[in-house]
Amino acid sequence: YVIPDSSPVIDTIAPEKGTIDGETFITVKGEDFRKGIKLLIDGNEAEVVKIEDDKGNIVGDIIDDDIAVISGTIITAITPPGTLGKKDVIVENEDTGTYLKRDGFEYVLTQTELTIESIDPDEGTVFGGTPITIIGEGFVEDAKVFIGGVETKETEVIDEYTIKARTGPNTPGVKNVTVQNPDGSTATLENSFEYKEPITNPKIAFLDPDKGPIYGEIEVAIIGENFEPWPRVFVGQEEAEVISVTSGQIRIILPENTAGSKDVIVINPDTGLAHLEEGFLYLEYPRILEIEPDEGPLAGETRVVITGEYFSEGAKVIFGENEAENVQVHSPTIISAITPEGDETGFVDVKVINRDGGEGILANGYYYIAPRTVPLPPEGFSAYGYDSITIELTWEPSEHADYYEIFASKTGRSDSYKFLERTDRTRFFVTDLEPRTRYYFKVRAVNELGSSDFSKSDYASTDRRRPGDSQYDDKLEGIVVAHEGDSQIFTIYNTSDLKYSSELHIEEDFRRLTRKEIVITYDAIYDLSRDLVIKTSGLNLTIPRTDLKRNLGNIRRNEREVSGVRIIIEKADKRLTDQMLRSLPRGTKTFSDLYKINMETQISKEIKEHLIFG
Repeated sequence: YVIPDSSPVIDTIAPEKGTIDGETFITVKGEDFRKGIKLLIDGNEAEVVKIEDDKGNIVGDIIDDDIAVISGTIITAITPPGTLGKKDVIVENEDTGTYLKRDGFEYVLTQTELTIESIDPDEGTVFGGTPITIIGEGFVEDAKVFIGGVETKETEVIDEYTIKARTGPNTPGVKNVTVQNPDGSTATLENSFEYKEPITNPKIAFLDPDKGPIYGEIEVAIIGENFEPWPRVFVGQEEAEVISVTSGQIRIILPENTAGSKDVIVINPDTGLAHLEEGFLYLEYPRILEIEPDEGPLAGETRVVITGEYFSEGAKVIFGENEAENVQVHSPTIISAITPEGDETGFVDVKVINRDGGEGILANGYYYIAPRTVPLPPEGFSAYGYDSITIELTWEPSEHADYYEIFASKTGRSDSYKFLERTDRTRFFVTDLEPRTRYYFKVRAVNELGSSDFSKSDYASTDRRRPGDSQYDDKLEGIVVAHEGDSQIFTIYNTSDLKYSSELHIEEDFRRLTRKEIVITYDAIYDLSRDLVIKTSGLNLTIPRTDLKRNLGNIRRNEREVSGVRIIIEKADKRLTDQMLRSLPRGTKTFSDLYKINMETQISKEIKEHLIFG
């Protein structure tokens, strides 16, 4: 008779049932499990995969200071085949220390088959609470999930391919993930989740706002402390898109969710987890999807139909700052209203506000059109010397203009201007002029109601880009930088003065000189070894070499010195911004300045606009 030194104890077995065919991964938790331990189910020996202690160390391993791990608290094992019914489970150490747990495991007949493909995230804090998503196949309602023998919390079977849950607390180390359907069938993804001891201790104080629409899409700030770069954020079980992070604030795009209060969880990269219980309230806020028509006269009185979701009886409709009249809520998805008079021409946000205060906004959802009148004089009129025989004219569009009339003079006297040309565009090239000559121009807008007053006049000279010209601010061996009016002009003759032989860095921002022209000569284009990059304070633009060379492949040798590509970048003012937004879907938001970009190829006197930006 041997008196054992060990006293093993079984506390729990998870899962506590499995198929009669065996091969079910189980986790046995208890005390004093020694190396070489046997695990018997109904007298049949199970395969012991590993034995761990409370810190995730493997029994039998040598750890710090040459100390061996003698005893463990967790056994991972694979069941042997068995017969139907509940069976006793016995553990027996090599020194005969034994423990019996009556009816500790049940063998069942299973009918379903399931598999696990992945778990995300695949790591989390030992304190539990990490939201996880399990992807696989064959999941059934009321399925259970075990990670290292610990059942997950708030487990929800989304469909037969997806389960969402939160981890329970566990010891450090890599664990198996097991899903068990109600009939006892299981699938295990071995060594697929790691419990870690975090260093950081993030905390959430509050959210601003702390309520919002069930369809998400709004920006929310999470205020707290100890946030690290690249955290993951969950609202309920749905992961949010993180758009910025500081140690005290995280800004997210709210994910879609169901109505009600949801926990908010922030997870630092080291698995440090912050949890704010019921930190955000999802409400059925109204949502505007479309307005028809989406534009009308400034005087208002236009009947519009608004389609969307979650409209309630008694809702208000606001255009800009003005409330609409005759609002009728026909259903939760349709509202009709009469537009109010607008404050000014241009875009306005459209709001639907339910009685409970829930508010839906369609940014730039409606455009107020000014009454059709004689056009106003074109603004922003400028003349630029283009080459030895050409001057370029540009101006901003005039509302209600059908076309424009250009007048020219050699002296600039008011009585000396003569009609030159008619165009329906806001950019015009006057060519076949005399070299090294100054010309004066002005333009007016015309429609069926009459002509506007003339724009301010402007002048330019042909041949303005000759290197000896006094207009030039700076001259490098390969790049000439000049300015004229509100334009800054860069002429690239040699790529050796470009950064990395391909990047033009423009230090001057767009506040003083709102227009940048980049002229690349034929030789410089064919000298590029990579794509051209133009970097400004607010814009990074990459233009493939193949696009620069387009239209230049078949020109004659004697034309190369007067050929090249011109890129014009203009920062959009309010009027041009409105014009650009009108070509985009309603509800489009601008998060930065807008720029108008044109690119053209000049071959001798012929100018072709590039469709890449045209």
